[in-house]
Amino acid sequence: MRLRVLGNLPHVAGLEAGPLAGVWDDRFGIAGSLLVEAANDLRTMLIAATHDRAPQVVMVTSAGQGEGKTTLSCLLALSLAQAGKRTLLIDGDLRNPQVAARLELPPAAGLGEVQRGEARPAGVLGGVPGTPLAVMTAGRPCTNIIRGLSV
Repeated sequence: MRLRVLGNLPHVAGLEAGPLAGVWDDRFGIAGSLLVEAANDLRTMLIAATHDRAPQVVMVTSAGQGEGKTTLSCLLALSLAQAGKRTLLIDGDLRNPQVAARLELPPAAGLGEVQRGEARPAGVLGGVPGTPLAVMTAGRPCTNIIRGLSV
């Protein structure tokens, strides 16, 4: 398929469902440090791979649930923001949104409400305290939106 691999992230036991903030402190020990370093390496490779221009949009996806899309997206977004890159993380997983929980953000309106016309994009942007990262959570799940996106 001629896909270029930019990097990989090590498995950190206990990180699957918990908040990602613990990776930057000592809670996960050396494994957490290796994960942060891998995310920073991926950020560097992503920026360097574009030569003249940094990418404007990066989409992270996979074939199935539980493969690390949210973890990778959050870590990469935090790494980019901490490196001074203007970064907006959008949780587009309308079936099983996890970004808010993984970043310990309170429930709020998000992409679902924007898609339904209940909110404007600027009105649902939030941030991660202590970081320059902007976030649009998935908001309240709605099966009608999911059906509408598949048409």
